Amino acid sequence: MAYGGYVSSYGGSNDAGPSSNPYGHAPQPQQQGPPSSVPDIPGIRADPEAETFLRRHVSNLTGTFGSRFPGAQPVSFTKRSLDMLLHQDFWVCEKSDGQRVLVFVVANGATGHQEVYLIDRKNTYKLQRNLFFPHSDPQYYVKDSAPEEQKRATFMRQMKDGLPLYNGWPGCKDTLLDGELVWDVEKKTGRRRLRLLLFDALVVDGVNMSMRPLTKRYGRLHNTIYKPFADYMSKNPMAVAEAPFEVKIKHMDLAYGIDAVIQRMPLLEHGNDGLIFTGMHSGYTFGTDSKIIKWKPPSENSIDFVLRLRFPPDPRVPGGTVPDLRAKPFFVLEEYMGDQGSGKMREANYEPFDWLYLDDEEWEDMKRSGLQFDDRIVECVWQAGRGPPNPSDPSAPRPPGWRIHRIRDDKQDGNHYSIIRKIIGSIEDGVEEDEVIAAAAQIRSQWKSQEREKLRRAIEQGGAGIVTAEGRVVGGPAGQDASQGYSGGSKRGRPPPMRVGPAKVMRL
Repeated sequence: MAYGGYVSSYGGSNDAGPSSNPYGHAPQPQQQGPPSSVPDIPGIRADPEAETFLRRHVSNLTGTFGSRFPGAQPVSFTKRSLDMLLHQDFWVCEKSDGQRVLVFVVANGATGHQEVYLIDRKNTYKLQRNLFFPHSDPQYYVKDSAPEEQKRATFMRQMKDGLPLYNGWPGCKDTLLDGELVWDVEKKTGRRRLRLLLFDALVVDGVNMSMRPLTKRYGRLHNTIYKPFADYMSKNPMAVAEAPFEVKIKHMDLAYGIDAVIQRMPLLEHGNDGLIFTGMHSGYTFGTDSKIIKWKPPSENSIDFVLRLRFPPDPRVPGGTVPDLRAKPFFVLEEYMGDQGSGKMREANYEPFDWLYLDDEEWEDMKRSGLQFDDRIVECVWQAGRGPPNPSDPSAPRPPGWRIHRIRDDKQDGNHYSIIRKIIGSIEDGVEEDEVIAAAAQIRSQWKSQEREKLRRAIEQGGAGIVTAEGRVVGGPAGQDASQGYSGGSKRGRPPPMRVGPAKVMRL
């Protein structure tokens, strides 16, 4: 396939263990002041025409529709999730505090070059210079000592299949990977290294892997993508020095290794704020995926809102229609209700959800920061003592309320109202760290049971699953399971209504 000249495998072992990077990426210079733990995405954004084509190309490869970020989104962990871990096979890893990206590798038919893009949550594409992913198939390689006839035949095969070439290396194409861009900070020096942690392969050389189980996709990521990449980097020191970031594979553990993962987290060089459980036999869902479960301590579960600043009327101006921009505003958190229209006609709909309370000192700090907060997406956590004080008794304990954790410029919209209800359910029906760790022994026992071994054999043979002792059918082909419809939380209905606020406030 071609876009403006763009042209549109090798099966490795399913066994993939912990990864290590055989080369050392040149560290980023140490920055002054308190740097953000979430990196900006490097690279050059594709022009609008190319970006539109790239989005369509990804949609064709993945079988998806629309212009939204196609990556899978997790659901929040509740007590019901513990039951899923007991009766189904999951992998677990730490939840990195970084920038979620998809990696798109494509061949440019006009230039014959491979191009690598990072796709952010806003579904924008940024071209990465000095990054090359070689092909894994031996049929595209030939030794220098080979006869000229064999070299010509190999070259013609590369050309016939539309492979991009770089310094004699055949490159892969039409490949889509999932990962996280993080800042790794060296413990001794404090220097930061930009690293890309890959954890899934969605499309490999034009083959849609989304219906295959995680075990197959993760194995393909190791053997078809990372091994040839690491080999290329080890033989090209200049490529190491010029690469925009280091590439590694994120390590996965079996679900009952929860305690080991938690104990390793303080030793990691990048920030982390929880755990991710992923269904071992599940396919990849483009959108919200009930088989990817995000665990955080209930007090740290967060929701992404749009923050609106609304100012009271200026008392000096009759009519009450002019906002007083010198006054302290009211802070409204709005939830995303969906879109009207599409493309250039797209309009995101928001409705008020709750008030955010800031005391006078926090408001002064906000002004001194020089940042724009109005109409920004903010990640908020629900905390005790963050609500407004009691006017009749300022010394009384303050009620719970929202606190801004960070600004989320990486997201196009806040959380959808349906997701917000599930997160609220996770806050109300949350599972503490000691409960998760305590469940590990029972998860391990169930994992090693004869019934579970029978289930795995049935899945490997492409069967329709088995009936558990509880009378439930589980397993079956990737992407299918009796737990479909699981929403990530046992609570239903709308959360408490928005707290009563002032009658006359004006949006800036």
